[in-house]
Amino acid sequence: MVQRGTWYSKIPAKTHIPRKARPRVSAVCSDSFRSLDTELYWDRNENLAFRVHMKTNQQLKYLNKGSAHTRACMKAIPHGVLNRLGKLTTVSSTNEQMTIDQLYPDHATALRTSNIAPRKFPTIAHLRHLRETNLRHKEETAKTTEKETVTRSRQTYFCIGVSKIWGAPIWLRLKKLRNEHGLKWLRPSISYHRFPNLREKFASDLTTKLMRGIYDNDRKDQSCNCNVVSKRTDGTCMYNGNCRNVNVVYELKDKVTGKAYVGKTQNALKTRTSTHIGDVWQVIFHGNTKYGEDWWGSGGYKRADAFAIHMADECRECTSSNQVRAKLKERLAVRILWKGDPIRCLKSACTLSCRICMEERKEICKRWRECKGLLMNKKSEIYGSCTCKTRFHRLQRRNSNGTDDGHVPENCHDDFPLTEDTTPDYSTIVPAGLPQDPNITRDAGPNLLRAIAVEHSTRTVSRIEVGGTAVEV
Repeated sequence: MVQRGTWYSKIPAKTHIPRKARPRVSAVCSDSFRSLDTELYWDRNENLAFRVHMKTNQQLKYLNKGSAHTRACMKAIPHGVLNRLGKLTTVSSTNEQMTIDQLYPDHATALRTSNIAPRKFPTIAHLRHLRETNLRHKEETAKTTEKETVTRSRQTYFCIGVSKIWGAPIWLRLKKLRNEHGLKWLRPSISYHRFPNLREKFASDLTTKLMRGIYDNDRKDQSCNCNVVSKRTDGTCMYNGNCRNVNVVYELKDKVTGKAYVGKTQNALKTRTSTHIGDVWQVIFHGNTKYGEDWWGSGGYKRADAFAIHMADECRECTSSNQVRAKLKERLAVRILWKGDPIRCLKSACTLSCRICMEERKEICKRWRECKGLLMNKKSEIYGSCTCKTRFHRLQRRNSNGTDDGHVPENCHDDFPLTEDTTPDYSTIVPAGLPQDPNITRDAGPNLLRAIAVEHSTRTVSRIEVGGTAVEV
């Protein structure tokens, strides 16, 4: 409570007041009262007012204009300072038309020293008008958003492909049909999309045929090579023989708690799982080193993910990395959820539409909706950026029979051997009316025969017989 006057001074200073009778609200009889950065004072009209309080040795410093910060950051500093000063200052008839540099010269000097001061400092009344305008705008925006939300919940969306065969706009046709059948509750909204044209379909089919039989020699699936160290106690592979599969979306399920972790990797599945198990031990080691036996969470290990944090708490009693590995070998169930082509997936790597990252996000979202309690992944992994790496391919071709569609093979495949030699014998060329040329070999073709006919144009040649095959000239 702030009271102006001298009534409190009437009580003698040495008067003893019982503890229960002492007032819980202190009275201040000076001209002003400080509360954090705000100073309360009495104006000329005996009204309680507020203003910014400056300490005795306080120095104001702001970022210089020549610093490495962005332009938006430098623009936000004077805006925030002026807005704060305007909010903490009571507007009265005395200071209504006074500018900020007149009321608070220290702040204005600090802004000018940093070369970020505005050309003209606003008045207190102008700052109050701006705050009221922004407040009304926010209220109107909130009302509009709420109205749009209510309207959107009653809308029915029609997905329409872009086409010019309708004549009249499709939305106009839908509106007429709605009115004819009395469906006043229907509020149609159109979602347009584009169909792939013929050129794109041909290009996609051609790419599929050209890349058939071609694979990346450095990122190809290989057979299992697990040894005694990596196998379970019963001698089986914990990856079911898929330990060296690459470019997969996988699941690591804890058999005890029933929780599962969904991840993706461009490398071999066994390599990524070994990294997970190593991170579990790093969490335990850092936690015991920094915080003792009562560590929790990531234990101070910065690279810990959701899987490492969960399994480290389950393997808290382990004292070495070998114990963690031996325990997790028997406890984890590894399964491949999706597998992609390394060459195709690398085309979209490091983009918003990365194929392997999208498959991982789809699986996480699906499990998040079905049963969030059985998922180790964090929600931030859905919105995280792509972590895939780009690289150059070392391509290699497998033995392929051709580039035709595998579903509808043609008779020109190597799978259909010729029953007899149908290759024309170009060694015996007997043109009608031409002498035999000894320079012609078996590799000659119809174009060469026509060239011979042109060379011997002094005589009329209409057809050439090659091994029983007639070529018209």
